[in-house]
Amino acid sequence: MTDQPQSRWQKLKQFSKQGYGSDAKGLTANRNRALTGLVLALGAFALMAPDLLAGTAEGLPRNDRLVPVRGLLTDGQDTSHGIDLTLDGQPSYFTYPSKAEGQEQVWKSLCKSCAMTLWVDPDDHREHRVVFQIAVNGAIVRSYADVRKEWIANNSIALWIGGFFALAALFLGWLTAREQIRLSRLRKP
Repeated sequence: MTDQPQSRWQKLKQFSKQGYGSDAKGLTANRNRALTGLVLALGAFALMAPDLLAGTAEGLPRNDRLVPVRGLLTDGQDTSHGIDLTLDGQPSYFTYPSKAEGQEQVWKSLCKSCAMTLWVDPDDHREHRVVFQIAVNGAIVRSYADVRKEWIANNSIALWIGGFFALAALFLGWLTAREQIRLSRLRKP
């Protein structure tokens, strides 16, 4: 009779020496729980963040609110966040965001001292104002409809990120539960 509990104790001792189960890749139950919680929180954040709402035009002002800003192009720079434009006589810089796609098309249409019309949000008073429609020498290069389409597509990535994190959390939760069940069976007398 005393042999059986001792044998189980030895199994448990040997199990703990090897690490917390080979299936859990050496993670402890507490680490697994913490990682599951973290991954679940990241997934929830990706799905609920105001600027990353899947399939919406969040952050994009309505077309009827935009105001045109006109001037001659004095400088243009291709940056990691989009194309920065400077117009003659305008105190702020203008940025055509990379989120709106079509940078190559915009960049090719630019010329020194060409007449630019940029549609911006009148409530945007930052140093770099975001451009939502561009016309060069009277011809529209990127329309609001083009920008809106790409903006919504860019926002839909949150759905994929959130889904990935939710699946990862389910998998980690399953691993933790499986290890807990295995441990509880080893501890039973």
